[in-house]
Amino acid sequence: MKYYDLLVTAFEDIRDELIASKFKLILEADFVSRVYYHLLLKDYKRLNNKLYIDTRLKEDVFSKKPANKHFDLVIGQYGTSSKKVYIEDPKLIAEFKVFPEGFSAQQLSKRKDHVKKDIYKLDNLYRFYGDKCKLCICLLDDREWLSGYNRNKSTSRLDGFIHYRDEVNKNISILLVRKDGLDNYIMHTY
Repeated sequence: MKYYDLLVTAFEDIRDELIASKFKLILEADFVSRVYYHLLLKDYKRLNNKLYIDTRLKEDVFSKKPANKHFDLVIGQYGTSSKKVYIEDPKLIAEFKVFPEGFSAQQLSKRKDHVKKDIYKLDNLYRFYGDKCKLCICLLDDREWLSGYNRNKSTSRLDGFIHYRDEVNKNISILLVRKDGLDNYIMHTY
């Protein structure tokens, strides 16, 4: 099974847990750690030394411009050099954003801007890795916020993300688990 397929299956499991009230989202780290947990459950033997959270890539560590970018979840082989540890030859890189209950309108709006920055950040990686690495934006909307509309806009916030991604780079996948009614959650891939 491909790493992306494992990620999609982990999202389906999280959706099922949300429906059954077995998982409650508080912060983004909860979502990332839950995905990590489900990925290891699916294929521990293959992933136990290739799955990393909040990590950096070799190209960033040795860049002439010290960007010090960290990525939420990376599947790849680790490497070391000059007392530096990093991921080289990544196979999947995912950035996560959540839209949970309890966040103010201002916090949600900032998260919306961060999704766009993450799409741009992943596009820069695509220019380097091409199709050798699957790039993903992973979203969890626990309050149906992405189904809403911004002022003077005729498309939903989610459609705005999809449109922006399509303009920047259609090779970046969007995975979404979102609330759809009182006790229901649905999962989509774009």
